[in-house]
Amino acid sequence: MTRPNWSRLYAKFFPDFTCPASRHVKVISEGMRKGQMRDALDGWDPEHMAEALEVTVQDLWEARKVLTEAGYERVEVRGKWVWRKREAPIGGVA
Repeated sequence: MTRPNWSRLYAKFFPDFTCPASRHVKVISEGMRKGQMRDALDGWDPEHMAEALEVTVQDLWEARKVLTEAGYERVEVRGKWVWRKREAPIGGVA
């Protein structure tokens, strides 16, 4: 897998489909690719681990986009974030 073009991905997904946790994972993957986390990886291949993180973040952002386009919204319910079908506004027009 080639390195993601984060500028292009941010333009497509930020801020609506990202979250602090996914952006942290993105930063961690960049650090792995730069060799800044070798001790923490304890023998794991940093390129392989970075790729796994990057694919996960990209898939998450794409899934959030698809859900939003399908009429779902992310809402907080009793301290947890869940996806639910967006309610039509009064008058029935979405």
